[in-house]
Amino acid sequence: MTEIFPKLTAAKLARGARKTSEGKGLAPLPGVRTDAKQAATADPANPRSPYYGSTHHDPQGYAKNRELADRISKAVHELKESDEHGSRFVLAWRLYPNNDHPSWHRQDVHQCGCGCGCASAPPEKEKSSRKPARRRGKK
Repeated sequence: MTEIFPKLTAAKLARGARKTSEGKGLAPLPGVRTDAKQAATADPANPRSPYYGSTHHDPQGYAKNRELADRISKAVHELKESDEHGSRFVLAWRLYPNNDHPSWHRQDVHQCGCGCGCASAPPEKEKSSRKPARRRGKK
């Protein structure tokens, strides 16, 4: 079974963000071990599945995360300027299990299918890595 980790608290993430924003060093976000893709196709009725009998996983979690990533990307590009060179900022985000929530402290290993991370993607018009063709005859 996949265990989702690291489990963090909102306070711990806020301390790291504050440290970074105050210029007191970098507090990198830890990587996330997730089961979001696996849970999307899990069969809790199959005895061979690690999700056998599971009532806690969200088979729609991965799709919801992709929707969240799309919404976050659109918000970033709506509010942060781009120019002819593309986006000035990129944003990476991660969902961590909230260590203050009791669901993460059950006896069985928590498999939710909902946590993962992503990065903002450029809008459709910026996705091409090719430079625009130069017009002939004009400089």
